[in-house]
Amino acid sequence: MSWIIWIIAAVILVILEIVTTSLFFFSCLAVGAVFAGIASAFGAGIWIQVAIFSVVSIVSVSFIRPLLKKYMKTADSKKSNIDEIIGKEAVVTENISEKSQGFVKVMGEIWSAFSESGEIEKGSAVEVVSVQGTRLIVRKK
Repeated sequence: MSWIIWIIAAVILVILEIVTTSLFFFSCLAVGAVFAGIASAFGAGIWIQVAIFSVVSIVSVSFIRPLLKKYMKTADSKKSNIDEIIGKEAVVTENISEKSQGFVKVMGEIWSAFSESGEIEKGSAVEVVSVQGTRLIVRKK
């Protein structure tokens, strides 16, 4: 009957894995709970079940988790859309100064912008220096 408790524990751990950003920690514990449940179904004593849970969980966390994190890390290293804009060339579509907002076109999109270095006339090429909220800070190229 204790195998049911181990399987319920495994299901709860999988649910925790889904709702948190633990990157495979709870799923490694769930694997240990499944193995302990299997041992329980075959009549193993509680101490053997706990030992199997502990050993399988430690092995999973030590070896499987780093392997899975390595493959998942490639998606985290990409820049977001905002980060890609920084350093790009833009064209001023409406005059810009340090105090008055204008507009620039960068990567096919129109953005509101402020100048880092004084007045910039319409049609000038500028470089995006930073992003502050929904506005770009630009300077003459």
